[in-house]
Amino acid sequence: MGSRKERPLLQAADLKFRRRLAWIGAGIVAVLPLLIAPGILGWVSSSGPQFEIYKLVLQFILITVGGGVFLALVGHFRDVAVQKQGRAAAIQELNRELDTAYRALKKVKRRLCAHRQEAPDPAEAGTAGADAAASGIPRAVFEKAMDDLLEAQIRLETICDHIGQRNDILRGHRLERMQGPLRYASRYYHDVYEDFEKGRAVLEGDRYLLAHAFNLTDYLRSSRDPPAPRPGAVDDRLGTLKDERLSCQARSAALEELVAASPRDASAGDGGSGKLRYADVAGACFGLLSAELAEVRASLLS
Repeated sequence: MGSRKERPLLQAADLKFRRRLAWIGAGIVAVLPLLIAPGILGWVSSSGPQFEIYKLVLQFILITVGGGVFLALVGHFRDVAVQKQGRAAAIQELNRELDTAYRALKKVKRRLCAHRQEAPDPAEAGTAGADAAASGIPRAVFEKAMDDLLEAQIRLETICDHIGQRNDILRGHRLERMQGPLRYASRYYHDVYEDFEKGRAVLEGDRYLLAHAFNLTDYLRSSRDPPAPRPGAVDDRLGTLKDERLSCQARSAALEELVAASPRDASAGDGGSGKLRYADVAGACFGLLSAELAEVRASLLS
């Protein structure tokens, strides 16, 4: 793997414990010669009650101190194991939250696709055929779906913010790397809803037409629709982003290159990068995030 193996995050209590243990160990090493010296140097007779008392005292000190250190080590490593299991459980819960949000967004898409009506006028479809842009969706279905989409998108933003703050279970470099796919996925579904919010989905009669709603059209695009027009570099990087055989680091780098290669959105007025975003890239971001979390969880349990 390209990324380093995740290691347990040391809390202040862990560091304090190790310092104390180091001082205890140093004290034992310093005192041990003083305890053994009387017997070695013959300061205590090898026979008689004094020698027996000396042996008992020496055994008591060694067993008490050594046993105490041993028990402290066992307790510490047990606590570390419990902490790692707790972090692994928290990672699994984050992954579950992401999966729930993604399924909610897919549910909205499937509902819209199920109610999509092909354009009745061939001239309306243009040369591209009766694809998502030239189709209409009943008003009641569409507006309800937009409400559900907004709810799912806000939930996704909340999850992304939550993950971004979990420096108790994720290392800094991992959190930094995960910001790219988190931002992309969250922003993409914001863009989709924005098409409805800014009136790019046009209400005509009792249905909405999506001819001027790029993000909604892309969101509902299926295998029977023409592919989205975009630079070949985007598709090349998308292939790398989706490749589960590659490291998370390599896939994250591909996402950065993909964003750089994406064309600007002339209609974007968000003050941000103004880049067009794509549904299949957002879906691949979910896959990358899941892989990142799975990698951390596996290292904690190994």
